[in-house]
Formats: sequence, C-alpha cells, structure tokens
Amino acid sequence: MNLSYGTLERRLQELDTAVAELSLEVWFSSDDRALERLVNYIESATATFDISMYALTHPVIGAAILRRYHSGVRVRIATDFDMARDYPELILEFIASGIPVYVRRTRVMMHEKFAVLDGRLILCGSANWSLAAFQGRAGNYENIYAFRNVFAARIHTVHFEKLVSEGNYLVEDSLL
Repeated sequence: MNLSYGTLERRLQELDTAVAELSLEVWFSSDDRALERLVNYIESATATFDISMYALTHPVIGAAILRRYHSGVRVRIATDFDMARDYPELILEFIASGIPVYVRRTRVMMHEKFAVLDGRLILCGSANWSLAAFQGRAGNYENIYAFRNVFAARIHTVHFEKLVSEGNYLVEDSLL
C-alpha cells in the first residue's frame, strides 16, 4: 500500500483519537447494581440508540428505552422473530410507540446482544435484556461491557445497518 504523508498523518490522528477515547467498564449480573448501571448507560443516549438483542423482555429496561425514544432519541431495535413472538409485550409496546422493530424470519437465530449509543458507546456481553439476566445472585450468570470507542461503534453500526437492510429483516407491526 502506497500512502501519501497526508493520508498517513490523518490515519495516525484517527488512531490517536480512537485510543484517547477508549474506555471499558465490565460488570456482572451478580452485582446487585447491574440493572441500575445498564439503565444509567441507556439513559445517557442523546441522539441515536440502535439495539440488536435476542431477548428484550425486562420492563425496567423497556421503560428506559421508551423514555429515550420519547425524549427525541432515534431508537431502532433488531430482535429474533421467535423471541418477539413468544414474548411480545415490550416489542408490541415499542411498535405502538413508533419505534421501528426489525425481526428475522428464518430458521436461523438472531442471537446478538449489543447496542450502540450515539455512535460512540457499545453495550454488549452475554446478557439478554431480560428478567433472568438481571436478578442479582438469583439470576443467570452474565457479563456486561460498556465499551466507548468511535471505531468499534462504527463497526457495530455498519453491522446493525446490514441486519436491518437485509431482506430477512422487516419492520413489523403484526408479530402475532
């Protein structure tokens, strides 16, 4: 690859910015404050909030998502069709509120668990946003990462755009 000095300098500046903005917080669902920490991050979204989540059933998390949407944040959700059909309460509430929900109608599971906030922050890990994941020591053993990095967020956003643009994903208003 033959790069000009200016191109190389710009790429190094981008890398410096990415490293300078890098932060990572990790916690586990056995932490009694895990749900509160996640909700605090959700409520920090100011412009965009893209969610790719296999199971999205926790009412406290759902309420935080709805608050962000009603405050003017652009919220979009991609989820698994079977999970949305089997546990439709929050999904139908999101749709009724005007949040676009994209579901995959294939035999292959949409099993991802990440969200991108404002193009800078990724929330991810093993935890679905479900009651089972956030019951302290009585629930599933899960991990949650809050990863702040514009380049990693951009990669996840590109992947999210691919998910919602593929023919298998549709904006649904009649899941059942």
